[in-house]
Amino acid sequence: MPIYKKLVFLFLIFPVFASAQNPAKSDKANILFLLDASGSMNDVWQSQKKFESAKKVLFQMMDSLTHKSNIQTAVRVFGHQSPRDQKNCLDSKLEIPFGKHTMAEIQQKINSLVPQGQTPIAYSLTQSATDFPKTAGTRNVIILISDGIENCDGDPCETSNALQRNGIFYKPYILGLGLKEAEKKLLDCVGKMYELDDEKIINVVTNVLITSVLNPTSIQINLLNDYNKPVETDVVMTFYDAQTKSSNYNFYHKLTPAGFPDTLKIEADKAYEVTVHTLPPISIDNVKLVPGKHTQKAVDAGQGTLQVKITGLMKYNNLKIIVDGKSNEIINVQDINTAKKYLTDTYSLDVLTLPVTHFDNVEISQSKIKLIDIPAPGSLIVNSSKLGHTIVYSADGPRLEKVHTFNPAILRETLIIQPGNYLVVYREKINANSFETKERAVKINSSMTTNVIF
Repeated sequence: MPIYKKLVFLFLIFPVFASAQNPAKSDKANILFLLDASGSMNDVWQSQKKFESAKKVLFQMMDSLTHKSNIQTAVRVFGHQSPRDQKNCLDSKLEIPFGKHTMAEIQQKINSLVPQGQTPIAYSLTQSATDFPKTAGTRNVIILISDGIENCDGDPCETSNALQRNGIFYKPYILGLGLKEAEKKLLDCVGKMYELDDEKIINVVTNVLITSVLNPTSIQINLLNDYNKPVETDVVMTFYDAQTKSSNYNFYHKLTPAGFPDTLKIEADKAYEVTVHTLPPISIDNVKLVPGKHTQKAVDAGQGTLQVKITGLMKYNNLKIIVDGKSNEIINVQDINTAKKYLTDTYSLDVLTLPVTHFDNVEISQSKIKLIDIPAPGSLIVNSSKLGHTIVYSADGPRLEKVHTFNPAILRETLIIQPGNYLVVYREKINANSFETKERAVKINSSMTTNVIF
């Protein structure tokens, strides 16, 4: 059973974004009205039937939109084809397809409808997704006008979250009459609430909604360097819905030819969490936009470059560098002989040579390149006349540290290893006592081969 109480005038707006669309860069819009013509719309509110008030809102908004060259409109109606006692939860029809229509045509069609059936809002929203023209780069917007919440067991919150998880932006505007506080709380997950005290507020809210649809809302993210200049760029930013945590937009941050950050057009009336995918990433919480307005957000994002390279003959395959932050968290895994940008800070590095080459307190400075040279490795070849256990230890410190264990089933093995002093320890695999253990001290030089024979 539905958990929501009846409302008067529910307005629900959500752009339906197909994967090929990029609504954030378009001023064009397809606007689909979902009109409730269920039986309860015959009830009287204020001085007239609810359906008459709903039509007034619809005609007022359609009249404001039909004159816009960049706007196409359509009307889907539900609850008007079957009597309420038939409990038809599939009662939904696209009555006025997308296109340019005259107000006389719209009024004639809508005035011929008789409210009588159920309120299948969830089903109508699902069907509406297929009503829009397949036009790339156009915002698809749904405006639902109703006096009540789903009575076909649909759940507005569940539907909203599901649409968002599937990449459909969904932000409701709700206008309610005589709602109790408990009922308002039930609708918090659905959208933005407006209470109708009388018909005068309809004009106010209508103007607000039209402004939201027609006037693109924009934001500018200023990535500041260490000198407080918004010149950092070339990084991806993800805008997440703060409520559902779903990803709404991904933008590759760029500067205009004049050197200013791009202006991004996105949907308003919701809070975002923005992740700037620097290394490490930067989070901007509770980003709120005002419909039809331009917002600027600045964040410290000073960066420098880390380059780790090997001088001499490179014998490693796919050598990696692990970059750790101050809390020992892994920031990035970087390839040898590449350059990567990092936020200005101090890092530690583990170059996955043999043995691992470690660096502490590597400082990345604004707009500078931190270059670290790693000596080229040498080759250690171990030959055994009999199968045995062979282990290589680093001998450069006060205590031996194990570096590598050879395969006891192989008589000859080659090891790529960093320059330094090592101790190779060997014992035959069969019929050998502990005191028969042998060892060889070796020095490995860059790009040179050293042989050990047992």
